[in-house]
Amino acid sequence: MSKNKFFIITTIGLLISNLIMIGFFLIHNPHKRPIQNPKQVIISKLNFDDQQIKEYEQIIEKHRTLTDQIDGQIRELKTEIYGLVGNDENSMRTDSLRQVLQVQIGRKERVHFDHLTDIMKICTKKQLPAFFNLMSEVQEIFLGRKGKPKKH
Repeated sequence: MSKNKFFIITTIGLLISNLIMIGFFLIHNPHKRPIQNPKQVIISKLNFDDQQIKEYEQIIEKHRTLTDQIDGQIRELKTEIYGLVGNDENSMRTDSLRQVLQVQIGRKERVHFDHLTDIMKICTKKQLPAFFNLMSEVQEIFLGRKGKPKKH
């Protein structure tokens, strides 16, 4: 066998083995977790009964309504602020809008906190330890691994 044939066969063999290895790591990634719905995670970890699930769904609806409303206001404020970029005459208006924006962001965080408090209120005494354990995971549950908000 000539040197060229040997190198071609070796190169093809290495290429195939690398592709197999990459495929294996993509399929069997130990760090990859299945994407779970936050609602299902909370119901499962807190072991909610049927009545608690109904109450939780009402809490979710209230939370969504409030956050959607605030998100709309935040979008409007940002649109107005960005429209003033480069206009030095409106610096007071821009500062005022930024303050209102900060208030809305704070309001949204308060809505998130109240949402968690509402969930805690429907827990039984036996479920409270699981709820408090869940609070250490709450950011990952609601934001996911990339920090993007997830819907319930």
